[in-house]
Amino acid sequence: MGIQTSVRREWSAGSLSLEEQVGQLFLMGFDGREVSPHVRTLIQERGVGSLIVFERNAGSPEENADLTHALQQLAAEAGRPPLLIAADQEGGWVVRLTEGNTRFPGNMAQGATRSPELAQEVAACIARELLAQGVNFNLAPVLDVNNNPENPIIGLRSFGASPTLVAQMGDGAIEGYQSHGVAACAKHFPGHGDTDTDSHLDLPVIAHERARLDSLELVPFKRAIAAGVWCMMTAHIVFRSVVGDLNTPGSLSKDVTRILREELGFNGVIVTDCMEMHAVAKRYSFAESAVQAVAAGADLITISHTAESQIEALDAVTEAVADGRISTERINEACERVLRLKERVGAHPGGVPRLEEVGGSRHLSVAQSVADEAVTLVRNPGKAVPLSRAKELLVIDVSSAGRWRGPGDPPPGTQLQEELRRQGFRVKGVDHRERKTLTPDARDQIVAAAARGAQALVVVQRVIPELIAAVAAALGTATPVVAVAVADPYAHMKVPDAWSVLVTYGQEPVLLATAARILSGDLPPRGKLPV
Repeated sequence: MGIQTSVRREWSAGSLSLEEQVGQLFLMGFDGREVSPHVRTLIQERGVGSLIVFERNAGSPEENADLTHALQQLAAEAGRPPLLIAADQEGGWVVRLTEGNTRFPGNMAQGATRSPELAQEVAACIARELLAQGVNFNLAPVLDVNNNPENPIIGLRSFGASPTLVAQMGDGAIEGYQSHGVAACAKHFPGHGDTDTDSHLDLPVIAHERARLDSLELVPFKRAIAAGVWCMMTAHIVFRSVVGDLNTPGSLSKDVTRILREELGFNGVIVTDCMEMHAVAKRYSFAESAVQAVAAGADLITISHTAESQIEALDAVTEAVADGRISTERINEACERVLRLKERVGAHPGGVPRLEEVGGSRHLSVAQSVADEAVTLVRNPGKAVPLSRAKELLVIDVSSAGRWRGPGDPPPGTQLQEELRRQGFRVKGVDHRERKTLTPDARDQIVAAAARGAQALVVVQRVIPELIAAVAAALGTATPVVAVAVADPYAHMKVPDAWSVLVTYGQEPVLLATAARILSGDLPPRGKLPV
């Protein structure tokens, strides 16, 4: 069972040895669903004070609770402060605990509702599910303003393209998490929304002047600080106007820390994004990146995967104190911030939610409410929506597999077909996923359906222009067409102007169920495009 952690007031940096203090400054991942020798070493021998769980650690809610309880017991037996146990449980396609957990629409779907109250309600539900499973630290919400349509890594994880909207929705999410005793972490400061490079793969550069950052990227983060967010994650991005060179990621920059601490008045815990991401790992050893991050003012260094990298970083920071590269005052300051965060988490008076609440009907109802307010009919020039039950419906799925789908989910086109058949439509499916061109057989099927007077749904994720052009040519101009964009909120700019466009902002079952109800005319579309 998950346990409610508490931090005794007598825990302080001064009550810990240097090695124990350094251990409190790391957020580390581990392998497996059981307590491995390595994670035992991290907690009991190296004093690591925070762990992060991924899909590789997750099982059923009961198994998750048992694992986190065992980890907390290790810390207690070693006479160490309770652990922060973190997850990236953002909602949408970035979730780590999946089995039995409620599938909530992600941030951009929430942004389409324009309701901070719904964002707060979703975060409160996620917080209760996390706490029931022993997770007390959520690396959310994402406060990046997604104003670059080609952004490969943020996209649907953002609340939208308006800094004001992102700030308002972020406030709701932060309140939902922290009012339930789960530490929230606003990310990725100063902003990952206007990049066309994935920092997991390489180092993005943002060249905007500081005035632009102040008026756009920094707006949600300033608002989050004013709202009392407990943690802030720094990004592995070069901000040329802040740092002044093309080599230093923000996560290793004293200038980024200075903005947070001195200019914006942030007093909470600064967390780095994972040091194993290639934006950093291609340029620095794990020893050097950890030392530079702590020296720059980070309080919690994330190393998510490799045991050797974790030990290398722990040793390097300890040695850097001995040789004077990092002062004992810097270590004490960071350790105290982490311990005070643990106090905040452990002081929540509400107790631990019951495991029965995880994936329960109340939470599913909240998820469905978000979906019903989110799905957006962007345009409907030929009045193709609502669809006609009197005509055959051709569903052409040109989506792709990969991270946009949840584990075990059927393709989105298949889900929509099933929903629409239940509503009395005569549906014929053409599964054309994972291709960039139209095969002769698929083209023949589409041409034949168009000749029979069918109407068409074209289900897309990332729009592939040449494939869409081939589908459009096969359908001709007389066929009513609705593009259902399940992962690309900018699809209306990339498909033929004559097509109607419905955007779901994700493939969670509640979103596709709402899409089917809108397509059939049983539910009016209420979402507003947030980009």
